[in-house]
Amino acid sequence: MIRSFVLCTAVIIAPATAAHAQATAASQNANTARETVTRMAEYLKSLPAWQFSLTTKNLTTAEGLHMEYHTTYSVLVERPGRYALRQQRGMSGPHYICDAQNLTIYVPYVKQYEISEAPGGVLEALDPERLGYLGEFYRSFLLDAPGIRTLLAADPVAATAGLLASVEYVGLEKIDGVSVHHLAVSNDAREHHLWIAAGEQPYPVRFTYKPTSNDWDPAEFWGKSEILYTATVTNWDPSPKITGQSFAFQAPEGVEQVDDLAEAMMSGGEDGFGEEDDHSALLGAEAPAFEMPSLDGAPVSLASLNKGGRIVVIDFWATWCPPCRAGLPVLVETMKGYKDDQAVFYAVNLMEDAATIRRFLEGEKLDLKVLLDAEGTVATMYGVSGIPQTVVIGPDGTIQSIHVGFDPAVGEQLKKEIDTLLKGESIVEPRR
Repeated sequence: MIRSFVLCTAVIIAPATAAHAQATAASQNANTARETVTRMAEYLKSLPAWQFSLTTKNLTTAEGLHMEYHTTYSVLVERPGRYALRQQRGMSGPHYICDAQNLTIYVPYVKQYEISEAPGGVLEALDPERLGYLGEFYRSFLLDAPGIRTLLAADPVAATAGLLASVEYVGLEKIDGVSVHHLAVSNDAREHHLWIAAGEQPYPVRFTYKPTSNDWDPAEFWGKSEILYTATVTNWDPSPKITGQSFAFQAPEGVEQVDDLAEAMMSGGEDGFGEEDDHSALLGAEAPAFEMPSLDGAPVSLASLNKGGRIVVIDFWATWCPPCRAGLPVLVETMKGYKDDQAVFYAVNLMEDAATIRRFLEGEKLDLKVLLDAEGTVATMYGVSGIPQTVVIGPDGTIQSIHVGFDPAVGEQLKKEIDTLLKGESIVEPRR
């Protein structure tokens, strides 16, 4: 009887002990996670100023699709209200510079900037509700992310309050030689991960998250697909040297001040995304020869399009590009006014697969002749640093005009240029 009693007792106690151990481990995990986040927030709140480089990556994968974009910013913040976010590399977005009195937003690719009264801290300045299209450049990799949001908040402790109940400790890891605490965050149904430096300076080193269909549904264009945003902090400096020029903006030559940059973002400006390229070397020169497959697989050459003195209009684009999607219907409608023996129009897609393009055309009900620049080789030949870029090739085979970005008036401009060429006149002088 004694043996039986002891055995039964063991059977009953063992599961209870295991459950207790699991509960204890979970409690310790939660405590470690909360302590790690709290320590980060308190450390950041103690700093009067800090500086770092932020490299963001947007990775989109699907069947036949792999798109990866990297952008690097230099970030300098000084409490209570001075900050500067300047883009260093990547597809060109706005620069934000605030001297505590005025906020300057400068967009290199449209060569324009605006100045307004300082709205407060960095997060207020980047609020998409206030900035509209401009703010979307930062929403995905700054504003919605635990850790990075804390890094830019006026009160880091308050900014982390919502994390404490939804953070889980994953473990100690290393990123580029830096020991980091890996945390998983369940927030707004998104899958977030946050890495915080484990040393005496517990700053956020990296975060990743996958947007949900509440943010944007990539299946609209690519079917079954996945998007992953990553941001990594490097060159962390909690004691930056601040000078009188740290939060000053000096407009580059040729840049103008405007009242509404959101409109300028859609119109594209003179030089498009990325570096401020000068296309003057291409104007009047012989158009680079090319041969690309069409959407149906048949090879198409520039020589065949330009044969008989036809005007050739090509537009470099991609399905993921909002200005491209806005501009294509305008170009299609404009080109309907010309016979095939006068002018032809082809949309040159950059580095997307045929299935993706077909889904887009069907969804938008666009009747387009599409060429596939699978490696971006032809785009490089035509000096494309940003899209859309529309190129007009005259009857003599020379480049007569280049339009970068979407301007609602591009249809009227294009019609004037084609009509001029049809009269036997040139838009630019040919190069000898």
